[in-house]
Amino acid sequence: MKTSQKILLCSMPAILALLFTSACQPKVKSNRRIISFACTDSSTDAGILATKKALVRYQKMHPEIKIETKFIAGREYQNMILNMIASGNPPDIFRMAPDSMPVFLKKGVLLPLDDFITNSKTFKLDDFFENTLWKYKYDGQVIGKGKIYGFGTDWSPDCALFFNEDLFNRSGLAIPKKSLSWQEYVSIAQKITSKNGQLKCFGSIPLSFTTLLLQAGGKMYTEDGKKCLLNSLPAIEALSFLYDGFKKYKIYPSQADLQDSSMAELFMTERLGIYFAGRYNASTLQNTVGSKFKWGVAPTLHKDGRERVNECTGPYGWVISSKTRYPEDTWKLYEYMVCGDGEKMLAAVGYNIPILKSLAYSRIFQDNPSHPKGINKVFLDEIPFTVPSAININADESRIRKVIADEILNLKLDKLTPEKVADNITKSINVLLAEGL
Repeated sequence: MKTSQKILLCSMPAILALLFTSACQPKVKSNRRIISFACTDSSTDAGILATKKALVRYQKMHPEIKIETKFIAGREYQNMILNMIASGNPPDIFRMAPDSMPVFLKKGVLLPLDDFITNSKTFKLDDFFENTLWKYKYDGQVIGKGKIYGFGTDWSPDCALFFNEDLFNRSGLAIPKKSLSWQEYVSIAQKITSKNGQLKCFGSIPLSFTTLLLQAGGKMYTEDGKKCLLNSLPAIEALSFLYDGFKKYKIYPSQADLQDSSMAELFMTERLGIYFAGRYNASTLQNTVGSKFKWGVAPTLHKDGRERVNECTGPYGWVISSKTRYPEDTWKLYEYMVCGDGEKMLAAVGYNIPILKSLAYSRIFQDNPSHPKGINKVFLDEIPFTVPSAININADESRIRKVIADEILNLKLDKLTPEKVADNITKSINVLLAEGL
């Protein structure tokens, strides 16, 4: 027998003993604490791509935890989150649409963050834009007051005036540098509106009713949120202004016009002079329009004799489940995403305004050479004139939006007067509020 075979035979008892001992040993469980993280998904959204990169970076920095991510298609997202909560397995941190806050607050499934904020060396509340915190506060009765249940990420005033500079020049119009009054805006839109053969060019897409309401000095609800206030003079003025744009001045595309082309298509094919949107849209135009034609951004409108008012429907943000198993570890990741490297990565992308003042007014955002020149300043200058859009703890926001949209359609189709539309909206919303009380 060869020497190597002798050695192997002699060693066999020891090897078998070692294998037997190892097999009998209990398996050692991992001590890594699992933090689950849920978010809407998109393969092209710059913000979501930045979020994914930030999570990968944090995981490498913290091997003591394991981040389990769930990226969910947008339309299914909220229902899937609610199903996970109902089954007793909610994500520790999840993405929140601000207008969905009432649904989750009424269920009591969100963790108030005030104690963590008080003890945090990273969070500085005065570094957050106040108008981004409103929808994440709740005192048990109304939204906008009380404890903080979440923080937004990047955000924007949603109603800045985007314009096709080439169309303005061809129409002999000065480029807007300041807020236009309602009447100045109508006059400009009329001059852009034209019919060149079969190809129509429209002056503008209308500003939203809720923004016009704010510009007219109105509001949606009483302070306690129990009654709708849209049967008011400011609401009727806003509805009348919308009606006149369609019927008297004819500066907007009709429902039929929009069946063939979307707003974006009209603008990109130089058949639309003006529309209203947020900072995120500048990034979209930069990628889609490129150098096909010149475009710019100006402040939102103001009603004659009043100060301008812009509206913010966001920001989307992050919340923590009240059932999180590891609150301290979850909070550390939350800090990182809201006011650490996660937010810095979003700021560098430049899709929106950073949630932190210190980042928004820093060179990371203001002087980024990849951002359209001068655009960031326009949006930062809009912030003092921007208020959060109204939401109500007592009603589903999607149902309220549908009521308003349906009645405004009746206005466009000349079926109802502005006064009747205001009255119908108020009555319908008050029914929804009563159901939720």
